[in-house]
Amino acid sequence: MQVLGPGEAVSPKSCGRSPPFHPPPQDTEARRSRALQRAAEERRRASRQEAEARRLRAQLEKLRREREELQHRLQRLEPCARLLGQVLELLPEVSALREAWGLGTTEQQRPAASGTALGVHCWSADCMPGTTTY
Repeated sequence: MQVLGPGEAVSPKSCGRSPPFHPPPQDTEARRSRALQRAAEERRRASRQEAEARRLRAQLEKLRREREELQHRLQRLEPCARLLGQVLELLPEVSALREAWGLGTTEQQRPAASGTALGVHCWSADCMPGTTTY
């Protein structure tokens, strides 16, 4: 620090501050190079994220279509599920009648696994193989 004598004035240029610092040109170039590298990496990262987002959107759309198809199939099969539920409710009664009549339940005496063999018809071919479709 500079000591001023009596009557000496501080020039407005110095005002007690040190001269501005100018880094060497190679430091400036190194910072610029690092900034460019960071920007390039950021662009690559953004590109990867965009590709991942596109992949996930396509996967989501595929899953939505599959869900829609499964819901449609579930609606088509609902009458069959109700019919099978009714048949299952009747099975204990049928078994009791067979035993009461002495018929037994051997494999040869059991009806085939189709709605028509049980005396019922299904409105959808998806219900049971071999059923009558209307």
